[in-house]
Amino acid sequence: MASQFAYQFTKEIAPFVDYVIDFHTGGSKRENMAQIRCSKDDEKVLELAKVFNPSIIAFSNHITKS
Repeated sequence: MASQFAYQFTKEIAPFVDYVIDFHTGGSKRENMAQIRCSKDDEKVLELAKVFNPSIIAFSNHITKS
């Protein structure tokens, strides 16, 4: 089901938006800490990340087609 959703999302939605927010929850016996992951080299994305006022902004490289 996840792969079907991902396929439809990449074909029907992603081509028409500028930004995508991806929410995750913790799994069984796992704790997640609220964070935003973005590229520090993209000023617009970093500005958008700061709007959410997260306790953590993790910098990572852009992954093509992600």
